[in-house]
Amino acid sequence: MGCPKAAGRDGTPTRGCWWGGMGGASPSMARPPGLCLLVLLGLGLGTGGSPACRDPRGQSRRCMPVFENAAFGRAAQATNTCGSPPEDYCLQMGARHASTLCHRCDATDPRRHHNASFLTDFHSQEESTWWQSQSMAFGIQHPNSVNITLHLGKSYEITYVRLKFHTSRPESFAIYKRSRADGPWVPFQYYSASCEKTYGKRQRHYLRPGEDEQVAFCTDEFSDISPLSGGNVAFSTLEGRPSAYNFDGSPALQEWVTVTDLLISLNRLNTFGDDIFKDPKVLQSYYYAISDFSVGGRCKCNGHASECAPDEAGQLVCVCQHNTAGADCERCQPFYQDRPWARGTAEAANECLPCNCSGRSDECFYDRELYRRSGHGGHCRNCRDNTAGPRCERCRQNHYRWEQRAACQPCHCHPAGAWGCTDGCHTLTGQCSCQPGVTGKQCDRCHRGFFGFSARGCRGNGDGDRASVPKPELAAGAIRYSPCPAKVGAASRPQRCLSVVPPPCPPASCPQADRLKARLQEMEEWLQETSCDARPGQSAVLGDAPRGDGLPSPHLLQGTGDTPFPPPRGEPHVTPVGTLCSRRVL
Repeated sequence: MGCPKAAGRDGTPTRGCWWGGMGGASPSMARPPGLCLLVLLGLGLGTGGSPACRDPRGQSRRCMPVFENAAFGRAAQATNTCGSPPEDYCLQMGARHASTLCHRCDATDPRRHHNASFLTDFHSQEESTWWQSQSMAFGIQHPNSVNITLHLGKSYEITYVRLKFHTSRPESFAIYKRSRADGPWVPFQYYSASCEKTYGKRQRHYLRPGEDEQVAFCTDEFSDISPLSGGNVAFSTLEGRPSAYNFDGSPALQEWVTVTDLLISLNRLNTFGDDIFKDPKVLQSYYYAISDFSVGGRCKCNGHASECAPDEAGQLVCVCQHNTAGADCERCQPFYQDRPWARGTAEAANECLPCNCSGRSDECFYDRELYRRSGHGGHCRNCRDNTAGPRCERCRQNHYRWEQRAACQPCHCHPAGAWGCTDGCHTLTGQCSCQPGVTGKQCDRCHRGFFGFSARGCRGNGDGDRASVPKPELAAGAIRYSPCPAKVGAASRPQRCLSVVPPPCPPASCPQADRLKARLQEMEEWLQETSCDARPGQSAVLGDAPRGDGLPSPHLLQGTGDTPFPPPRGEPHVTPVGTLCSRRVL
C-alpha cells in the first residue's frame, strides 16, 4: 500500500492513498488524504492483524484482528429497487444531449435485475454490477428518500465508508450508524450542496480542541453532479477530530468509530434542472445507482484478540485473550477481577489479573473501594475451609487455625464457661477465654479448688487457701481484660461484664489479702472487659450444675462457640476468683 493518487471531487486524480484488496477493489478504488492518515493513527490501521497476543518473551501485548472490508459479502437491504414492475431507464448524457440511450430493469430477469446484493459483491471494473432504484418517473425525489441498510453482525471499529456511484452522486445524502444492534441511529456524516436547507446544519470540516468529537459534519464535498458516472464518496471517520492522534486515550472517539449497522439515506437527486419539464425520457434518466459499498475497519476486540470467529450460535465474536470475555472482549473473566477492565493499548496490554483468594474460593467480584485502598480489587466470595475476608485470608468468626494452610476449625467454647456472651478463642491455638475459676481449652470445667460451674464462673472453697487461687498467668499474645468492679458479697451486672463475688469473710480469715492485691495488680495487665453486653434481666445462670458440684473437684460440660482469642502458655488459662475481701474480679 502506498500513497500515490486518488480521485478528487470531479473524478480527476489528486494526491491521496490507494487501497487494494478490499473485497475485490482495484487500484482505481481511490481514497482521499484523510484515509491515508487513518492507516497510521491510533486505531493501528495497518492491513494485517497482530499474529499473537504475547510477545516472544511470553509477555502480554495488544493484539488486533486484521483490517478488512467489513461490508464484503454481507447482505444489504434497500427500501427501493427498480424492476418491480419492469421499467425503462435511460443514461444521463448531459443537458445538451437527449437521453435516448435507454435500457430495461426487470427484477425477474437475471441479466437485467439490479438488486441490493450487487452493493457488496466482488467489484470489477470490467464487469460492473450495481444496485439501482426506480427513476424519478416513479416519484423518486425529495422529499422521498431511499435507504440502504447494512448489518455488520458485530461491532467494528470503522475507519472509512466508501460509496462508488454508477450514476452521478446525489445532491444530498446522509450516513447514520448504530453502536449496538438495538441502539438508536446516530448521524455519522452529511453530504449536501444545501446543508442548512436540507439538514439544518452549517457546513463544517473540523473541530477545535475541547469540542464534542461525537458530532456529524455536513459538507458540500462530493455533491457536484459531475462526474455523471463512477463518482466516489469516501468518508473518513476520524478526519478533522483533534483526538485522532491520541485514539487510545480518547473513549469518545473509540465510541464514535464503533459501528454495528450503517444506513445510507439518499435524500435528493442531482439534476440539470430539466426535470421540471416532465419529459418521460428525462425523468427516466434520474435515479440512484451504486456499484460498490465498502466499509474499512477491524472487528472490535479492544486490543485483546487477534481474530474473530463464529460462536456456537453462528454469531461473530472475538476470540478473546488476556483473561477477557464477551463478544468484544469488553469485560474480565469471572475470576479475573483484581483490577478494573481496560482496553489494550500500544503501551500496555492491560490484561485482567486473577483474584487472590488464598486457594479457598473460585468466585470473586471487583470491589472499587478495596482497589482504591489496597491496589487489589478482587473481593472473594463463598470462601471455603471456614475462612473469611476479601482474600479468604482469615478464619471466620468463632474459628481458629493451627497452621496457615490448614482449614479453620470451630472454637467450641462452652456457652457457660467462656467469657462474655459470645464464644471466642485465640485465632491460632483455639484457646477460649474463660470465666472466673473456669479452665480447659474450651472453658468446660472448674479449675482445681473451684466448684459450682455456671454462667458466673466457678466458686472458690472460701478458706483463703492459696492453693485454691490459680496462677494469674496468660500465654504470650493473650488478650487481656480489665477487672469488673463489684461489691463484696453480691452479684452485680455492669453494662459490659458479669461480676460474681462469693460471700464476705471476717478480716481475720484473710491474712493473705495484701499479697493477693499484688497478684491482682499483675492481673490488670492482661485482663480486659468482655466484648459483649449483658442484657438487663437476663439470668446469670445458663444451666444447672451437675450433681456433686459442691465438691472441690473438676467436672466436665459440653458446648460450642466461635471467636478468636490468644494462646495460653504453661497452665491452661483460668480467671481467678475466691475469698478476696478487698477486690473482686471476673
